[in-house]
This record gives sequence, C-alpha cells and structure tokens, in this order.
Amino acid sequence: MTTRPIPIRMPEPLLELVDQYSKEQRTDRSVVLRQWIYKAAETYAVRLVSEGRLSIGKAAELLDLTHWDIYRIAQEQGVEIGSTANQYRQGQENVSRLEPRE
Repeated sequence: MTTRPIPIRMPEPLLELVDQYSKEQRTDRSVVLRQWIYKAAETYAVRLVSEGRLSIGKAAELLDLTHWDIYRIAQEQGVEIGSTANQYRQGQENVSRLEPRE
C-alpha cells in the first residue's frame, strides 16, 4: 500500500493524548496517529458493510486485508455482517420452493 504525507492541524489537548500514548507504546506521534486513524477506518468500513453500503470485498481491498479479516473485525466489534440466521433460513425455504418437483 502506497502512502503519502498530509498536513494536519490538531488541537493541543488531543496531541497531549497522542504524546502520552506514544510514550507508553515507545513509538512516535506519526505511528500513533496512523494506528488510530486505521482503527477508526476499520470501524467505519465494518459499519458500512453492515448497512449494505460497502461490500466485504471492497472493505477488504480498501483496508488491505482479507475477507476473513473483515469478518473477524466485525465479530470483535460485535457487528453482524452477512446473512443473519433468519435470513439464511428464509433463503433455504425460498430455494426449496424453487426446486423442481418430481
């Protein structure tokens, strides 16, 4: 994944939190900010998938992850994506009605 620098202005109190966290993690500001932004992007992408506004494949592509990673992240966040158990049962009933009868 290619990266590019972007200028950003942040409130001082937020930067204090960033600095505190970077000291705890023994890393620098830019790493912390990238981690936080990426985590927020994961949360947002999973929400879009759960709302049907983004496919699992596109979310995986945008986050440079696999489909299974998206399912795992959704599960960790307590978000249900894909078919619910009720939707699956309804689909099975629909298929059985469409199957040719002998």
